[in-house]
Amino acid sequence: MMVHPQLASLLALPAALPAVPLVAQLVPAPILGICVWGALASFICSLWVAIREAAVQLKKLHQVPCDQCTYFTGSCYLKCAVNPSLAFTEAAIDCHDFVPASERIAACSACAQPCAQPHKQ
Repeated sequence: MMVHPQLASLLALPAALPAVPLVAQLVPAPILGICVWGALASFICSLWVAIREAAVQLKKLHQVPCDQCTYFTGSCYLKCAVNPSLAFTEAAIDCHDFVPASERIAACSACAQPCAQPHKQ
């Protein structure tokens, strides 16, 4: 099978490729192995630290009492009627306006205000 001369010159490889030194040829194998294992150990250690820090942060955010407060609205637009900028943040853990939802006093039908006095109907 004959190949056109111009095509043959395009497909032809150079006679000798320049020698490119590989990392394995420059660095002895034991040192290279130590570097690889050290990089792997560093990655695993940093991953472990990140998981621990995430667990601590998650435990801290589980202490936020906003969803059990009287002033929690349940709306995604206004989560708290008193302190909307602090709702569901770490600053809300010690919120001074927190009132448990179980202590909520419903508005009476006679005066339309929260009260504990009986009214004649």
